Amino acid sequence: MLPVVGVDSSETMCRQARQGGLDVVYAAWPAAVFAPRTFGATLCLFSFGVVPSRAGRMEFLGRVFDALAVGGDLYVDVLNVEAVDGWAPQLRELHASGAMWSGGLEYGDAMFCANERGPISYFHYFSAAEIVSLLEAAGFELATMDYVGHDTCPGKLTTDQRAGAILLRARRPA
Repeated sequence: MLPVVGVDSSETMCRQARQGGLDVVYAAWPAAVFAPRTFGATLCLFSFGVVPSRAGRMEFLGRVFDALAVGGDLYVDVLNVEAVDGWAPQLRELHASGAMWSGGLEYGDAMFCANERGPISYFHYFSAAEIVSLLEAAGFELATMDYVGHDTCPGKLTTDQRAGAILLRARRPA
Protein backbone atom coordinates (compact mmCIF):
# COMPACT_ATOMS: atom_id res chain seq x y z
CA MET A 1 0.00 0.00 0.00
CA LEU A 2 1.40 3.39 -0.99
CA PRO A 3 1.16 6.30 1.49
CA VAL A 4 -1.45 9.07 1.42
CA VAL A 5 0.17 12.47 1.94
CA GLY A 6 -1.40 15.89 1.53
CA VAL A 7 0.55 18.80 0.08
CA ASP A 8 -0.71 22.31 0.71
CA SER A 9 0.80 25.78 0.65
CA SER A 10 -1.48 26.98 3.46
CA GLU A 11 -0.22 26.51 7.01
CA THR A 12 -3.80 26.76 8.28
CA MET A 13 -5.03 23.98 5.97
CA CYS A 14 -2.05 21.79 6.94
CA ARG A 15 -2.74 22.33 10.63
CA GLN A 16 -6.42 21.41 10.17
CA ALA A 17 -5.49 18.30 8.16
CA ARG A 18 -3.01 17.18 10.83
CA GLN A 19 -5.66 17.67 13.52
CA GLY A 20 -7.80 15.29 11.46
CA GLY A 21 -5.02 12.70 11.51
CA LEU A 22 -3.68 13.23 7.99
CA ASP A 23 -0.02 13.25 6.97
CA VAL A 24 0.59 16.63 5.32
CA VAL A 25 3.57 18.41 3.78
CA TYR A 26 3.53 22.21 4.00
CA ALA A 27 4.84 23.31 0.60
CA ALA A 28 3.71 24.45 -2.78
CA TRP A 29 3.68 21.34 -5.00
CA PRO A 30 6.49 22.54 -7.29
CA ALA A 31 8.72 22.98 -4.22
CA ALA A 32 7.76 19.69 -2.57
CA VAL A 33 10.31 16.92 -3.02
CA PHE A 34 9.15 13.31 -3.24
CA ALA A 35 11.00 10.16 -4.17
CA PRO A 36 10.18 8.97 -7.68
CA ARG A 37 7.17 6.65 -7.98
CA THR A 38 6.06 7.34 -4.39
CA PHE A 39 2.28 7.67 -4.86
CA GLY A 40 -0.47 5.50 -6.27
CA ALA A 41 -2.68 8.50 -6.96
CA THR A 42 -2.57 12.28 -6.88
CA LEU A 43 -5.63 14.45 -6.40
CA CYS A 44 -5.47 18.01 -7.69
CA LEU A 45 -8.83 19.72 -7.21
CA PHE A 46 -9.48 23.40 -7.85
CA SER A 47 -5.79 24.15 -7.87
CA PHE A 48 -4.27 23.38 -11.28
CA GLY A 49 -5.88 26.50 -12.77
CA VAL A 50 -3.79 28.79 -10.56
CA VAL A 51 -0.53 27.70 -12.21
CA PRO A 52 0.13 30.86 -14.25
CA SER A 53 1.72 29.65 -17.49
CA ARG A 54 1.87 26.72 -19.88
CA ALA A 55 5.53 26.17 -18.91
CA GLY A 56 4.60 26.14 -15.22
CA ARG A 57 1.74 23.73 -15.88
CA MET A 58 4.10 21.38 -17.75
CA GLU A 59 6.63 21.54 -14.88
CA PHE A 60 3.86 20.78 -12.38
CA LEU A 61 2.59 17.82 -14.43
CA GLY A 62 6.14 16.52 -14.86
CA ARG A 63 6.69 16.52 -11.10
CA VAL A 64 3.37 14.77 -10.52
CA PHE A 65 4.21 12.21 -13.22
CA ASP A 66 7.59 11.50 -11.59
CA ALA A 67 6.01 11.10 -8.14
CA LEU A 68 3.40 8.59 -9.36
CA ALA A 69 4.00 4.86 -9.38
CA VAL A 70 3.55 3.08 -12.72
CA GLY A 71 -0.20 2.75 -13.24
CA GLY A 72 -0.83 5.59 -10.77
CA ASP A 73 -3.65 8.05 -11.42
CA LEU A 74 -3.81 11.82 -11.43
CA TYR A 75 -7.28 13.20 -10.74
CA VAL A 76 -7.56 16.83 -11.79
CA ASP A 77 -10.39 19.26 -12.36
CA VAL A 78 -10.21 22.45 -14.36
CA LEU A 79 -12.67 25.20 -15.19
CA ASN A 80 -14.12 24.81 -18.68
CA VAL A 81 -13.59 27.77 -21.02
CA GLU A 82 -16.44 26.43 -23.20
CA ALA A 83 -18.96 26.42 -20.32
CA VAL A 84 -22.28 28.19 -20.79
CA ASP A 85 -22.37 29.43 -17.21
CA GLY A 86 -20.08 31.07 -14.69
CA TRP A 87 -17.51 33.50 -16.07
CA ALA A 88 -16.63 31.45 -19.16
CA PRO A 89 -18.99 33.25 -21.59
CA GLN A 90 -17.62 36.65 -20.52
CA LEU A 91 -14.06 35.33 -20.76
CA ARG A 92 -14.66 34.14 -24.35
CA GLU A 93 -16.22 37.49 -25.23
CA LEU A 94 -13.24 39.40 -23.82
CA HIS A 95 -10.89 37.19 -25.79
CA ALA A 96 -12.85 37.67 -29.02
CA SER A 97 -12.74 41.45 -28.56
CA GLY A 98 -9.00 41.41 -27.79
CA ALA A 99 -9.67 43.36 -24.59
CA MET A 100 -7.86 41.01 -22.24
CA TRP A 101 -5.08 39.25 -24.09
CA SER A 102 -2.32 41.74 -24.49
CA GLY A 103 0.69 41.63 -22.19
CA GLY A 104 1.35 37.91 -22.40
CA LEU A 105 -1.92 36.46 -21.13
CA GLU A 106 -3.04 33.22 -22.77
CA TYR A 107 -6.50 32.30 -24.01
CA GLY A 108 -8.35 31.11 -20.91
CA ASP A 109 -6.45 33.36 -18.48
CA ALA A 110 -8.70 35.32 -16.15
CA MET A 111 -7.65 38.14 -13.86
CA PHE A 112 -10.36 39.12 -11.41
CA CYS A 113 -11.05 40.90 -8.17
CA ALA A 114 -13.79 39.89 -5.74
CA ASN A 115 -14.42 43.53 -4.81
CA GLU A 116 -13.00 46.98 -5.52
CA ARG A 117 -10.43 46.79 -2.71
CA GLY A 118 -9.58 43.11 -2.82
CA PRO A 119 -6.44 41.60 -4.28
CA ILE A 120 -6.33 40.63 -7.92
CA SER A 121 -6.54 36.88 -8.47
CA TYR A 122 -5.59 34.69 -11.40
CA PHE A 123 -7.22 31.54 -12.74
CA HIS A 124 -6.86 29.70 -16.04
CA TYR A 125 -9.87 28.20 -17.81
CA PHE A 126 -9.14 25.22 -20.10
CA SER A 127 -10.69 23.73 -23.19
CA ALA A 128 -10.93 19.95 -23.13
CA ALA A 129 -8.40 19.78 -25.98
CA GLU A 130 -5.92 21.97 -24.08
CA ILE A 131 -5.95 19.98 -20.84
CA VAL A 132 -5.78 16.64 -22.66
CA SER A 133 -2.86 17.94 -24.75
CA LEU A 134 -0.99 19.02 -21.60
CA LEU A 135 -1.56 15.68 -19.89
CA GLU A 136 -0.41 13.72 -22.94
CA ALA A 137 2.65 15.96 -23.42
CA ALA A 138 3.62 15.19 -19.80
CA GLY A 139 3.44 11.45 -20.54
CA PHE A 140 0.01 10.63 -19.10
CA GLU A 141 -2.65 8.52 -20.77
CA LEU A 142 -6.20 9.85 -20.47
CA ALA A 143 -8.35 7.32 -18.60
CA THR A 144 -11.60 9.26 -18.17
CA MET A 145 -12.98 12.73 -18.82
CA ASP A 146 -16.27 13.91 -17.34
CA TYR A 147 -17.94 17.24 -16.93
CA VAL A 148 -19.24 18.67 -13.67
CA GLY A 149 -22.17 21.06 -13.60
CA HIS A 150 -21.84 24.58 -12.26
CA ASP A 151 -24.92 26.82 -12.40
CA THR A 152 -27.24 24.47 -14.31
CA CYS A 153 -26.59 21.20 -12.41
CA PRO A 154 -24.19 22.06 -9.55
CA GLY A 155 -21.79 19.31 -8.55
CA LYS A 156 -23.36 16.66 -10.78
CA LEU A 157 -21.42 14.61 -13.32
CA THR A 158 -22.75 15.14 -16.81
CA THR A 159 -21.83 14.42 -20.40
CA ASP A 160 -22.68 18.03 -21.30
CA GLN A 161 -19.44 19.45 -22.68
CA ARG A 162 -20.70 22.95 -21.86
CA ALA A 163 -20.74 22.29 -18.10
CA GLY A 164 -18.69 24.41 -15.72
CA ALA A 165 -15.75 22.09 -15.02
CA ILE A 166 -13.87 19.22 -16.57
CA LEU A 167 -12.87 16.30 -14.33
CA LEU A 168 -10.12 14.04 -15.65
CA ARG A 169 -8.36 10.88 -14.57
CA ALA A 170 -4.98 10.43 -16.24
CA ARG A 171 -2.72 7.43 -15.72
CA ARG A 172 1.02 7.02 -15.66
CA PRO A 173 1.58 4.20 -18.19
CA ALA A 174 3.90 1.24 -17.72
